[in-house]
Amino acid sequence: MSSTPNKDTGIQDTAIRRNTDHQINAPISTPSRNPPVAADGPLKEHAAQPSNPLSSVDKVPERLNTVSLETPLRSYSQWKPDTYAPSFVPQQLRSVNFSPATTLWSEPMPTMDYAQFILSFAGTDYLVALEPLTPVTPSLQEQHAQMQVTPHLDPANYRQSFHSMLSYEYEAQLEEHTKYNMYKTEVKYEPADNTFSMRVPGLRENTPRVDLGDYISLRQLRLDPTTSLPYMMPPWYTSGQERGMGFVSPGFTGLQHMACVVGLVRATEIIYFRMDSSFVAESMIFNACFSVPSNRFQPLERAVLDVYTQLQSAMQTFGDRRSAGRNQWIMHTLYPEEINGEYQVGLPQGVFHRVWVDTTLNFEQRRAVDGIMRQNYGKIPFLVSGPPGTGKTKTLIETTLQWLSRSPPTRHMLVCAPSDQAADVLANRLRVFLSPKDLFRLNAFSRSFAEVLDELLPYCYIKEASFSLPSFSKLMSYKVVVTTCRDADILVQARVTNRDLLTLEHRLLKHINPGRAIPHEIHNLLHWTALLVDEAAQAPEPEVDIALTVVAPPLDSLKKRPLVVMAGDQQQLGPRTTSKQLALETSLFERLFDRPIYRDHSESRRAQRVQSSAITSNSTPMLVPPFANLVRNYRSHPAILSIPSALFYHDSLIPEATNSDRLKDWTGWKGRRWPVLFASSGGGDCLEREGGGWYNIREAYKACDYALSLVNSGLVQQNEICIMSPFPAQVQMLRRTIRRPPYSLYAVNIGPTEAFQGLESPVVILCTTRARSRFLKDDNARGLGVINEAKRFNVALTRAKQGLIVLGNPWILATDSNWRAFLGFCRRHGLWEDEVVTEGPAHPYLGKLHVDSEGRDVNSWNVEDDVTPAFISRLETGLIYKERDQGTYSEASMGGSHEDAMWVSGLAAEEALREG
Repeated sequence: MSSTPNKDTGIQDTAIRRNTDHQINAPISTPSRNPPVAADGPLKEHAAQPSNPLSSVDKVPERLNTVSLETPLRSYSQWKPDTYAPSFVPQQLRSVNFSPATTLWSEPMPTMDYAQFILSFAGTDYLVALEPLTPVTPSLQEQHAQMQVTPHLDPANYRQSFHSMLSYEYEAQLEEHTKYNMYKTEVKYEPADNTFSMRVPGLRENTPRVDLGDYISLRQLRLDPTTSLPYMMPPWYTSGQERGMGFVSPGFTGLQHMACVVGLVRATEIIYFRMDSSFVAESMIFNACFSVPSNRFQPLERAVLDVYTQLQSAMQTFGDRRSAGRNQWIMHTLYPEEINGEYQVGLPQGVFHRVWVDTTLNFEQRRAVDGIMRQNYGKIPFLVSGPPGTGKTKTLIETTLQWLSRSPPTRHMLVCAPSDQAADVLANRLRVFLSPKDLFRLNAFSRSFAEVLDELLPYCYIKEASFSLPSFSKLMSYKVVVTTCRDADILVQARVTNRDLLTLEHRLLKHINPGRAIPHEIHNLLHWTALLVDEAAQAPEPEVDIALTVVAPPLDSLKKRPLVVMAGDQQQLGPRTTSKQLALETSLFERLFDRPIYRDHSESRRAQRVQSSAITSNSTPMLVPPFANLVRNYRSHPAILSIPSALFYHDSLIPEATNSDRLKDWTGWKGRRWPVLFASSGGGDCLEREGGGWYNIREAYKACDYALSLVNSGLVQQNEICIMSPFPAQVQMLRRTIRRPPYSLYAVNIGPTEAFQGLESPVVILCTTRARSRFLKDDNARGLGVINEAKRFNVALTRAKQGLIVLGNPWILATDSNWRAFLGFCRRHGLWEDEVVTEGPAHPYLGKLHVDSEGRDVNSWNVEDDVTPAFISRLETGLIYKERDQGTYSEASMGGSHEDAMWVSGLAAEEALREG
């Protein structure tokens, strides 16, 4: 079950490096027999050492595509400080990581022995374990050139494009992980299980990402008691001769311990690891380095190569991807065209003759499930477009149960999601209807038990204290297997894909009955008959490719084709990457929706927004829509939905949430007292000394004030409030502040904006944090913040169910058209709280709170006539009409504003024009 890494203990092993060129030309998908080595800065062995060794050791790597060391330095007048530069680390500490060392590996965690698993059901003559991929990785120059000449993906460049992007992503992640290296950190011994523990800041948010079985590099320091820094370091790193001759630094033990992670608790940011047997405790103070296992990318590379091979087979055999024949299934899935669809000659009647498992499904959800089950839309994926709170997962659960109820009853399904959390949600909802003998939650071997719901453990398979695969016969008996898109590679390596299973079946029959023709019905049998992917807009295309290779049929001429359904929302945050490459951050779900057969259909959201007349029988024949639009939002108050519906969903959302006025009696609401509030903030943003993150003290205190006021009102509990910010340093500031007096709120949920995607909360308090316009360009270049980040803006606003509070500087936010629309919405309806004019008595060091760091009065901002949104949401109009009909509107609540009366008149006129 396990393999021991090669323990190279050579004294000259300079293993810890921060690389700008480390493994640039090495294949990213070649698995290393040694666990990955951390990177903390190269000393190029082939280059002459610079005259000043200190400058070499102290150098902070640039991005991979920046100028070389030989490039002349720019003049001082061109220089400007990098606000995102890593925090300062004393040279005595950094230099330890450049010293030669003897590397000692701890024993790895047990993993799945795929060869033994395959042998258990296929012997040695029919199927064997997959060989590692060894592709040639292009140089960075070739990668960038390839990206420049291929602005879009097509079947011809599919592998090269993704290979270049994945290579660059791997290098970017290696570089990113050097920022998380820890210096002079304490390690504790855990005698109960003979392991060691260490706190890793950022583990909760996967910064760094650490999984079970990963290796971290540890160097135990020898500290000078007078300076508390590594002993006798200056003579070592200033002596080029001593270092160049390979002398071990006196500031540490000379041993580099590659410690295997055997446990982790993300909530407390503690990891547990195992040291090598020869470890001797001295100071128990270490430098710790993190890296990225190269085999983490191998499943993606393997899937891309598999898909590319099938695409090329189709194009080479028939010359035209529209032709029918072998290997066309993957072409129709990834590059569907109108010719692959089916036409309807009449309009559907809107009556569904089905026995629904979930009788609470609304019309659009039932129509989606019925359309999927009919399979009359063509040989292409069915896409379910679901804005926040519209029931995408609910629709997929019903689809799963309806599919299982069809004849024959021997159907098997693969249900995936991009993350473990989303996959757990799917499994947890399915377990209500399926027993452990029918439902299997497949987890990665590196996942910890603490991350899995207790209710789901009976649906998992555990062997030798880790998640694993059951026997072949048991695995084949499950009706539904739920896993992540990436962990679907476990099925690929176990050789239980549709193509592998049919290959095995054909070979067995051929040897059992030599010379006898294989029965025709065998060709029409697939084990995996359907693939459903939830939250598909968050998955990089290569990850979805992994799941597709599991269900892909061996011959396109098969009568039975696997069903492919994807649900998601392309208007929210997509795949998270480090390299920020647009093509890699564009999901397959979003790319498909941009193809003409989906985008230009007369029933698409885009078409329904701009068309002037309804679809009638005269519109036929027309393509049967290979998609469904969910429009009924069961999460949020209409005022919260108003701006997102207008900006991102073509004004199509219909509010259906119950009890959405639950917080109407909170005294903090302003103006019309809708549960939306913008709180103007004049606090400045500050740069954190450690880590270079941004935080805003004023916003942190104001957010905690609002949370305390809501809790004291008795309308909500602490755990019903979430506070989010796009900046990690602000998240840390919020967590520290709210846990202390006078707040002492320990159950309020606080985290980065990305962490709340797919989640909801009765109350959301958003700290936008940024208070200086001169840093916006850098924010945008790095994909930070919520300004000019439309998808992050959408996610932040649509998490709230019954109350939304936004804190920020309106002058800064208004530079973004989306934020300007939101600010205008709040201003015209009085959903606005000005900053206090006097100095805050509790926090006098904050100065004049209503004046921002650039000297502007945040209370004086207002919507200018030329930027007033030309389109007002139907939800906004409906709210005003509702107030008028119920007699709750009062000019006094709006300050008797003449502009407000004009707005109401304008909205009435607009509605009249719509109805006319």
